[in-house]
Amino acid sequence: MKFCIKCGQQLAAETQFCTNCGAEQPDATTTESSTESTNETEATSAATETPQRAAQATTVPDDEESSRQMKWLIIGIIVALLVAVGGAMGYQTYKRNHLTEQDIADIGYDVATNSLGDDITVYYDKTNNNMDIVAKSGSSLYNRADDVVNGYISAGRLTSYVGKFKKISTEMAKKMPTDSRDVRVRFMNPENTNRYLYITQNGDVTYDFTKDDD
Repeated sequence: MKFCIKCGQQLAAETQFCTNCGAEQPDATTTESSTESTNETEATSAATETPQRAAQATTVPDDEESSRQMKWLIIGIIVALLVAVGGAMGYQTYKRNHLTEQDIADIGYDVATNSLGDDITVYYDKTNNNMDIVAKSGSSLYNRADDVVNGYISAGRLTSYVGKFKKISTEMAKKMPTDSRDVRVRFMNPENTNRYLYITQNGDVTYDFTKDDD
């Protein structure tokens, strides 16, 4: 059974012309062939798409896995760098906290000569945490300090050195063991090296002989 393609009149299967409007009807064999061809095309297309979709379904997890591996690789690198930096800092702290008196005296000499020149000697006493700077006899610093002590020139002639002593104490605080950062930097009296003219600590002057009532 079929229907007119123009007016919809019900027709017998073998009718070639509509009994109502006279329109020619397509051959039944041609229609079936066309339908089968369409179905085959759709089936072929579906068969082709199926492997492609399967391949895509397989590829997505691979991409996700690669992304996940890259993320963990980056995290691993960051952790390794942090551990390396932390280890290096820890080692430096360990070394600084195990310096000997002579080690600290040598460090103090290097720091002090940057400001005062090499006409000095540096000593360090771990018990009292004192770093003593002694001007060598005959040096300009020795002669100026000696003249001040003996009253030949005013104490103001040593003022320019006070800033240098403060700078030395600031630099030494950074290099000292953790529990000795309050190191006292003393500039010793050239006339009597058992006494001192200035004491600086962490960049501050804590003793100035010109202000000592004694």
